Order: sequence, then C-alpha cells, then structure tokens
Amino acid sequence: MKGLIKSVYYAFPIQLILLHLRKQQLLLGFWVLLAAVVNGSIMKSFGAESIFLAPEYLGEVSFVSGLFTGLAFGVFFMSWNISSFLFFSRNFKFLAATSKPFRNYTINNLGIPIIFLIYYFIHLVRFELKSELM
Repeated sequence: MKGLIKSVYYAFPIQLILLHLRKQQLLLGFWVLLAAVVNGSIMKSFGAESIFLAPEYLGEVSFVSGLFTGLAFGVFFMSWNISSFLFFSRNFKFLAATSKPFRNYTINNLGIPIIFLIYYFIHLVRFELKSELM
C-alpha cells in the first residue's frame, strides 16, 4: 500500500500540480478568477456569470456563441500549457528524450484544466436547470 501511495505521489501529473501550487500561484490565480466569475462570486452585478453560462452572439444564444466560448477556453488552456511549459520544462530533463515533449507535457498538465471544466459544466447545468427553464 505504501508503494502505491508513493508511486501515485511521484506521478508526473501529480508532480506538475504540486509544482504549480508551490511555484506559480499567480498563474493559478487566473484559474481562481475565472472560476469565481463562472460561480458568480465576483462581477455578478455586471452579468459576467451569464456571459460564460449563456453566451450571446448577435442577440441570441446559439451554437455559434457556444463555439466562441469554447474557442476562448481553448486559447486559455493552450496559453496555460505554453506558459507553464516555459516555466517548468527545465525541471523535467526526461522530456528532452521524448519524441514530442510539448505534447507529452500538455497531456500530463491537463489536471487543472479538467478540474475547471468539470466545475464549469456543473455550474452550466445548474444554470440551465434553474435560470433558463423559468
């Protein structure tokens, strides 16, 4: 059992999350800010929550408005991966031995973006059930 806990602790994705928590709190602050906007904790009086949960384009909520929101999230996720790769790639020398180091790093660095996506979809479903079906 102790060996299993040790192997999970030293897994590359877990080590990346711990490294973010130790070294780059400013980058994590952007995730917290985005989660607070989606939650409605900040900027609620401006309607920032509904910008993410019911985006409008040309006066209507449609597939295109959701597409633009998804593209914006994709750009945010890739900027997260690029900036953290630039900060932390020197700490993981074994990445240089792989054939595609950025791809491998990005796959292993998906912990925080996936946690945010789950959080976002939970709030999206709650918003749709509560606000949109009134």
